[in-house]
Amino acid sequence: GVGKIAHYNLAAKTWSYGPAPTGFYYASASELDPVSGKIIIIGPNRQGGAGMLWTYDPAARVITAYPNIPNPKGLSLNLVYFPPTDKFYLISRATPSIPATGAVWEVTYDRAVPSQSTIVAVTGITGTFPPLSTTGGQTGYAYDSVNQVIGGSVNTGKFYTYNPVTKVWTQLTIQGAASVCASAANQAFTAIDYD
Repeated sequence: GVGKIAHYNLAAKTWSYGPAPTGFYYASASELDPVSGKIIIIGPNRQGGAGMLWTYDPAARVITAYPNIPNPKGLSLNLVYFPPTDKFYLISRATPSIPATGAVWEVTYDRAVPSQSTIVAVTGITGTFPPLSTTGGQTGYAYDSVNQVIGGSVNTGKFYTYNPVTKVWTQLTIQGAASVCASAANQAFTAIDYD
């Protein structure tokens, strides 16, 4: 199963394997499209070149590549489906050459004709942007269905939310994070979700 797409059956508690990922860079962003049941993948190609969109059909275990898209810049790409707008949002960790204000893209996934999907940099964003990581840590984002925002990017005891409707970032202090342990104040991996 090494180098292949893994499937876990929750009922049977067993692993099985699909094809080896082809075309996309291992650190590309991915997210399940709950409408089509396919996994959407966005990022650079395996050589770090032109960006593309891929879909993975977990039922058929088939990867499909679509034409080049504007190549999102930055590190730690995260893709989140936002049901209120039926859009995906691609968020990149800020880097010295990529300011946080340019680190959000709106992805319109065309389910009927995926090659017609679009990715557009979001402009007019305000609020308190997630800063450059002070620890070299990663970002990770997930949809908060209660507050209808996208949240994550834990950094120095702060949690950040982005509202795609208002285009506003908000910084929140995590209560007690520093007192639990130093690592609780910073996100180390890109996996995060709401309970």
